[in-house]
Amino acid sequence: MIRKYLGIILGFLALAVTLSAQQEKQVFRFLNLPATAQAMAAGGKAITIVDDDPGLAFENPALLGDESGNRVFISYLYYMGGSHMGNAVYAASVGERGMWGVGARFLNYGTMQGYDPNAQSTGTFGASDIAVQGFYSHELSDYFRGGVSLKALYSSIETYNSFGVGVDVGISYYDDDKGYSASALFKNVGAQLNGYTDEREPLAWDFQLGFSRSFVSAPFRAHITLFNLNPHYFKHLVPTDLTKAQKFLRHFSLGAEFTPSENFWVGLGYTPQIAQDFKIEGGNKWGGLSAGFGFTSGAMRVSVSTASYHPAALSFMCSIGIRLGGHSIF
Repeated sequence: MIRKYLGIILGFLALAVTLSAQQEKQVFRFLNLPATAQAMAAGGKAITIVDDDPGLAFENPALLGDESGNRVFISYLYYMGGSHMGNAVYAASVGERGMWGVGARFLNYGTMQGYDPNAQSTGTFGASDIAVQGFYSHELSDYFRGGVSLKALYSSIETYNSFGVGVDVGISYYDDDKGYSASALFKNVGAQLNGYTDEREPLAWDFQLGFSRSFVSAPFRAHITLFNLNPHYFKHLVPTDLTKAQKFLRHFSLGAEFTPSENFWVGLGYTPQIAQDFKIEGGNKWGGLSAGFGFTSGAMRVSVSTASYHPAALSFMCSIGIRLGGHSIF
């Protein structure tokens, strides 16, 4: 089973390398935004958080496990400048070692003013992105879990629209006794089937590696994620005016959680890439930082977080997870 799964991963890697050589433009970048308040608080790239939150499957489908069965998850993100995002997923077990889920993501960019080439107003218009996803994960052994997420993608800008398909493929290792968690993830590998114009653009795919450690003697959990580990990023998207150390740090997202009990956590994260990209004179000194907290009460799980994704504004997210009673509907 493990050999078969590794073969699938290698196949998607070959596809991703092919896509990276196409062109510099990339579409459906909204898929890179965090979908849960807990992931947002931990730096926005947390792919190793093992918890009873099915929304974490948006970050890495291999995180969808038995602990999140028969749960509903929804989240709301106030992004910036009137942009709003919503995420929702339901997950349930199938068989003895499998999990499935279905979810959706929606980002509305608000109302914008249109102009013609002569700077004459043409009225207002809207723009939005939508992703409908199906998830499946499988317990490969007592420590390893594999997962895949298929995505149908749609984007609309004024009278223009685009369709695409994508897939996430991940594998997760988790040792509860020692508190270790590690993951490898191919994210947003796919293609634009119909472009805004006659030109088709590749998805903003990524390869990520993550590691988490819970400390037995202290109520803390640390996360580190390496992202943008694809040839396209190194070739086209790394700013040339940075030092080698700054370029190196752009691939890291760091997070820490204080967990005094199973029902409460406080998180803090830092992503140097965001801090570098938004570092301007007089800009937001909190760039790259994120923070949040969450608690569980009965069948409900609530999390709130904030992060700085733009020098002029803070982004806020609220997530709610609800257990629907029995562990599985099958």
